[in-house]
Amino acid sequence: MKSIRSYPARRVCGEIVVPGDKSMSHRSVMISALAE
Repeated sequence: MKSIRSYPARRVCGEIVVPGDKSMSHRSVMISALAE
């Protein structure tokens, strides 16, 4: 199993386009909420 390690950045700005698929949209919103 491959693992990826990420480190916090000082600040990230940008926009995302939420996909039309309901499950993908839900995941995108949840990940976005965790990032804040």
